[in-house]
Formats: sequence, C-alpha cells, structure tokens
Amino acid sequence: KDDDDDDDFADDAFVSGTYFWSKDAPPRCAAEEYCETLARYVTERTCFLDEDEDESTPSTSFAGCEYWIQDVAHDEAPKTYHTDCVLERDARTDGETTLAKRYPLCSTVYYGKTSKGGATVVFDKEEYEDMRKCVVCRPKENRLLTFRGDMWHGVCRDDRDEGEYQRVTFLVNFWKERPKCAKELPKELCRRSERWSERRSKECDEKETHRKEISLLTPDDAAWHKMKSEEREKHFKAWEAQNPNAFLKSSASVVLIEYSS
Repeated sequence: KDDDDDDDFADDAFVSGTYFWSKDAPPRCAAEEYCETLARYVTERTCFLDEDEDESTPSTSFAGCEYWIQDVAHDEAPKTYHTDCVLERDARTDGETTLAKRYPLCSTVYYGKTSKGGATVVFDKEEYEDMRKCVVCRPKENRLLTFRGDMWHGVCRDDRDEGEYQRVTFLVNFWKERPKCAKELPKELCRRSERWSERRSKECDEKETHRKEISLLTPDDAAWHKMKSEEREKHFKAWEAQNPNAFLKSSASVVLIEYSS
C-alpha cells in the first residue's frame, strides 16, 4: 500500500469500539485535541478524586481519555441504562484471580450541534429502589454534561414529533488507568487528520476564529423538582420504559429530580 495515497484506508482502519488518548501524548486528530481541551476545563471545575486524596484538592491523576461517537437515528431505540465500566482480572495474594469492575473517574457527554432527541438521564444509585436523585438533561447545541464515572445513566425516549434527525454525541471518559478495551486510533485516520488540519490552517490564516467556551455550570433554565417517596413508586414503570415525560411536565432543558426519603 502506498503510504502517500490519501484515499486508501486499511481494511481494519474503521473498527467498532472506543479509542484512547494519553494525556502525556500529543493529540493526533481533532477528536484528541478536543480531549486535551476538555481535560483542562474538567480538571479545573470538577474533582477527579482518588479514595486516599483530600476531597478539597482537585486531582489530575488520570491516565487519559477514552472517546467515541454515538450516532442514533430518530427511529432507533435509545441507549439503555448502564454504567461505563470494564471487567479485569486481579491477582490475589493466595494466587487466585478475581474479576474486578473498574469505572472511569468522570464521564462526559458533548452534544455538539445536536439539539434533538431524547434526554440523557443520570441516577445517583444503580438500583431503582435506592434511587433518590437524578438529572434529566436534554440535548442542546454546544452543551456539555459531566458526571461521576460510576453513575447509572442512559437515554430517555423522545415522544416529541421532531421529524427525522440523528442524535449525535461525542463521549469522553477520564480513566485513572487505561482500559484494555480502548484501542489506538488507526494511523490512517491520524494521517488524514494532519492533512486536513494543514489545509484548514492555510484557509484560516487571515481569518479570526471564535469558539464558544465549554461551560460546566448548571444552566439558568434548570428546574428542580422535589417529589415524595411514594411518587417514586408510581413512576417506576415510566423510568423502566425510559420515558419520564409520562409524568414529568417541564419545559426546562435540564431537570433535577429529588425524591424525599
């Protein structure tokens, strides 16, 4: 294969799964440049905390970012509730091995130009019976949602008639140690990105560029709903169906829900 052929890609250049950018490595494409920028903002505004660290001191002890794109059409089922995690074998002192579940330090959802589709919901507990708080965040252009990496989350069904659309989100997880499932970005894509960047830089030499700053603050249009514990039981079927709109009548783009104990 000719390395200078800009149109040819190896058969395995595009593979399903996620990719990884190490924070000590230079970005190899636009996606990793975003990860580098995101890392600065998130480190300044959230706490990447290890169990042994002082909670008042932000930590930058993460290895890097796992990243991928989620592209869901209007007529496809939404992402089910889950936690982002990996199962890896840990060796014990007695020589046996056990499966250990590891979670990212922090998870992020960036909606880019997406303003349609179901909301992202994040729960404070993995078991519904224990759940007391959750946040429902609807897609909005240039919106960034961040939450602790071990939290139960998913996408709600969208019962609004918005026509045909693609709900495209860019997802980044920050890890203390690189997960084995995250692959290296194919070299073919790195080369294509470098050439694209060169062309873009030439086109923009005489143009002043303006980029919106990523905001990690709770938006002004957020609404807080406090509900009684017995209402949580009534809402079970709606949550199970990933359809909080069945009981949640709010025009706010971000809704914080708290069930009293």
